[in-house]
Formats: sequence, C-alpha cells, structure tokens
Amino acid sequence: MSSCFSIRSHTARGVAFETVVNGIYRATKDAFGKFGITSHMIMCFLRHLPVEDAMKTFEEALPFKDKIVAIGLDSSERDFPPRLFEKVFAFARKHGFKCVAHAG
Repeated sequence: MSSCFSIRSHTARGVAFETVVNGIYRATKDAFGKFGITSHMIMCFLRHLPVEDAMKTFEEALPFKDKIVAIGLDSSERDFPPRLFEKVFAFARKHGFKCVAHAG
C-alpha cells in the first residue's frame, strides 16, 4: 500500500514540512505495528502550482529521503500535463527517488 500526500496542502496552512512528513511516517509505522499493514510514502506535487514550487518542494524533501520513497503529481491534469515537470522528475531520479508519474 502507498500513501500519496500533497505536502503543499498542509504547508500552505502553516503546518511545518517536517511535521507533515514525520506525522504520516509515524502513522505508517503504527499501521504496521497494530495491523500488519505495510505502506510507503509518495509525495505529490500540486500540478496547478508553478513547476518552480515543485522543485523547491523536492529540495525540502531531500532530508526525508529515508521516509519518502517516490514522488508523483496530484490535482487536475488539464492544462498541467506531466511533461511540465520533467526536470523535477529527472532531478528526483538522480537522487534515488522513484517517480510514479513521469514526463514523457
């Protein structure tokens, strides 16, 4: 099972990046310990925000590489196709992240 989350949905409301990641990660560990459910975190970028925001978000995620296994896209694809994010995906791959939605 994978947990896809849009970090900007939380940080835009003033919740710290670290709080969001650590909270979701702790929940995945609790689910395993209590119910045997295995889950991995996929951080998604909001398509309607500028690509530069996705790159900034990814850079903020680098210290949490041990918790976030992949990146993806969230929100409406209309007017915001994956190809717009190809540089972000390439950068993520160079840093060892999996990409669940990729440009190309």
